[in-house]
Amino acid sequence: MNIYDASLYYLIIALSFTVLASLRVASRKGTTSALAGLSGACVATATGLVVLGEVVPISFSADIALYLLVLGPVGTIIIAKLLNGGGFQ
Repeated sequence: MNIYDASLYYLIIALSFTVLASLRVASRKGTTSALAGLSGACVATATGLVVLGEVVPISFSADIALYLLVLGPVGTIIIAKLLNGGGFQ
């Protein structure tokens, strides 16, 4: 095993802990914590999918990561707008 493989596995493990920490933040009370935690988990998951696509030859992992990175903030903005009482007018 070379240093490239070791660094990829280390990155996958670090991203796993990041997702767990983000989900812990999301489980706290309050809308702000939930939105921040889920956004962090979304970014870490997308990054993990890109790294996993380098380790295992999965051709669609980068596409799924791109969809997560686009839809994550869009969903956060929509939920925040609805919770603020703005609605869609």
